[in-house]
Amino acid sequence: MSNTVYFRRPSPDVAKKYDLAPDYDERLGGELAHIVVMQHVTKEHLQVFLDDIKAQKK
Repeated sequence: MSNTVYFRRPSPDVAKKYDLAPDYDERLGGELAHIVVMQHVTKEHLQVFLDDIKAQKK
């Protein structure tokens, strides 16, 4: 029950836009990033973020 979310590191453009902290852990897949989701973050905020993550894969 943590508000820290780790995921594969996105493109440098997305990482810069959201000021994501880079991380690395071989056990979890290598190059990672993480965000801390606070109580003021809405579903709409998260959707915009996820849309940007998805768009980089196209």
